[in-house]
Amino acid sequence: MARYVTRVKTPLNPADAYDYVADLTNFAEWDPGVRRSVQVAGEGSELASAYDVTVAAVPRDLTLRYEVVEHDPPRTCLVVARSAMFTSTDRITGIRSPTARKPL
Repeated sequence: MARYVTRVKTPLNPADAYDYVADLTNFAEWDPGVRRSVQVAGEGSELASAYDVTVAAVPRDLTLRYEVVEHDPPRTCLVVARSAMFTSTDRITGIRSPTARKPL
């Protein structure tokens, strides 16, 4: 099973950064493999919300339906997409770096 983990520094406070990333309509802005993302159910990233996420694939793009199965802002958001070939599980976790400076 492939696993990808990254950390991103941002000038945003942790709650605002979490809200931005957990809203999958923003997916294409920060994930280079995503062509577009459209919310098709629910409000924001609340439980049971769903997004159709189109990813770059060969020979043609693939659209996956991601559903929010866990949402505990600003700590974690878990989204899952299932297809005939695989399951994609993405966990978005908001943490404050121990070296982060408090805003002035």
